[in-house]
Amino acid sequence: MKSFAAHVARPGRSRNTVRLALAPLRAMLADAAEAGDIRQNPARGVRIGNLTKSPAAAPVKALKPSEAATLIAALPDPYRLLVRFLLETGLRISEVAALRWSDVDFAAHRVRVERRYRDGRLGPPKSNAGRRVVPLPAPTSRLLWEARKTARNASDEGLVFPGKNGVSYLDATSVGRWFGVAAEKARVPWATPHTCRHTCASWLLERRLTITAVQAWLGHANAAITLGFYAHFVPDELPASPFGDDLGTMPAETSRDERPSNNAEHDHSRVISS
Repeated sequence: MKSFAAHVARPGRSRNTVRLALAPLRAMLADAAEAGDIRQNPARGVRIGNLTKSPAAAPVKALKPSEAATLIAALPDPYRLLVRFLLETGLRISEVAALRWSDVDFAAHRVRVERRYRDGRLGPPKSNAGRRVVPLPAPTSRLLWEARKTARNASDEGLVFPGKNGVSYLDATSVGRWFGVAAEKARVPWATPHTCRHTCASWLLERRLTITAVQAWLGHANAAITLGFYAHFVPDELPASPFGDDLGTMPAETSRDERPSNNAEHDHSRVISS
């Protein structure tokens, strides 16, 4: 029974899928055990939760600043601003593809995330937390301002990072293709466009931003998701203990030999009464 259950729970299947697949067999075995046709129900000791646990995933990797600089240098000029933007904002490629010029606040150096373009469809961000405002470095804000001047559609509804023709949506597959070529040249062949998001998170944590601040920056639904991905990037240097002699010297426990005996108390009370 356990071997069959393990086969049903092969990687990629959710706990609910496994539960529904095993339910009829478990019911039949339970009825057979109750009717006395079998001595015991072999499905009783099978726990679905143990079967669907995924093996521990490898920690996400991030680029060092020197690696990121080498990667940008390996890119054709038209793509450099996009990758710089990905590294500094941590936006998902689907969110970047849907950005309009009206989403960029050049005065405040902020970018507003309101939508995403994924699988050929325009829709809301991945979660409610995905709607957010992300800071922009002033130099990158100025570069975007200059890029807007030469954009094919520079109106508020124009795309900040359009596709090749200057008006269509950015194609994630194409981005992955030219990004991969540059990553090979920069000797970081493992890097993908999504690595820019991980890199942004790692740089923020190295600069001592809190997990909740990074959560808001990346648009995660809760801080547990952020911590699950990036806990290994959190600086682990602990300071010296902040406690001095605040509690004073703790009194030592009185030893058994120093405690008055019941006989002594009895003798003392007898002397007083006499």
